Amino acid sequence: MPGTYGLTASYSGDATYAATSSSRIAIRFIQPKVAAKPVVAAPFGLALGGGCEVSLHAAARQPHAELYMGLVEVGVGLLPGGGGCKEMTVRALDAASSI
Repeated sequence: MPGTYGLTASYSGDATYAATSSSRIAIRFIQPKVAAKPVVAAPFGLALGGGCEVSLHAAARQPHAELYMGLVEVGVGLLPGGGGCKEMTVRALDAASSI
């Protein structure tokens, strides 16, 4: 589907590999947040799972009017591996404290 970003990983192995792989993904997703220059995310279409997490770590976001964005892992009882829960909570607390 055009305008879609997704990250899918399948796991069949030991827990050490899963933990190492998950931490590598988290490090990659946090890179826009610690970049030397501000990173702007402009999600369009579907930004589910990894696409949502990458957008959350950007310094600014300019979402499209028809954007569907979310952490779908939470719906099935899993925690997102790229720091999405933490970043969404931090953004919500910042928004609530500015009111």
